[in-house]
Amino acid sequence: MIEFDDLQLKIVRNRNYKNFRLSYKNSYEVLLSAPKSASLQSCYRFFWESKKWLLDNRPKPFLLKDDMVFVSGKWIFVSDEVLSKWVKFLNGDSLEICDFYKVYLKEYVDSTLPTICKKMDLYPSSIVYGKGINTLGSCYINTKKIRFSLRLALMPKYVVDSVIMHELAHLKYKSHNALFWNFLKEYDENLSNTQKYLKTDGRFDRYLAMKLFKK
Repeated sequence: MIEFDDLQLKIVRNRNYKNFRLSYKNSYEVLLSAPKSASLQSCYRFFWESKKWLLDNRPKPFLLKDDMVFVSGKWIFVSDEVLSKWVKFLNGDSLEICDFYKVYLKEYVDSTLPTICKKMDLYPSSIVYGKGINTLGSCYINTKKIRFSLRLALMPKYVVDSVIMHELAHLKYKSHNALFWNFLKEYDENLSNTQKYLKTDGRFDRYLAMKLFKK
């Protein structure tokens, strides 16, 4: 990981890549795709020689509001108590607002999980929560325990429902094979919308989750 003008660079080398390619993951993270044979020195050289492109194409940073809190894919007005926790987060302290998100997500999962479990006839042994950014959910087949990321509290509720059903489906099918997807499609009416959201509309909640949970 190297930095330039507050940009963080991640290098991924793969035998399928023929040329160097830069792309922004967000306003401060840059991904450099490079041929597997490329040396680190050549990767760094390409990065430094691309400074003009990096500055010209840098995405605008996301703006955080100080009078509303972002949950379930939208900005909402909250009580003064919660808002004070959010303001503390904006000032560099995310501990209390993280607790708010955990309670918020847990309350939603607790309210909707029994219905989904009954519909799919699949039941986990326990539910736990973590601060993963890239992995929204995990199913531990042997123990039937399911783990959800607090990032889900930032996403629309239909996405949360999709993730719940996805992890429950792993109690029946371990791998992402055709049987798994066909089974999931029987129950998740929003599967295509969720997949689209994660590919195109999830940039802001990922950015916010990084600031909230990666302390």
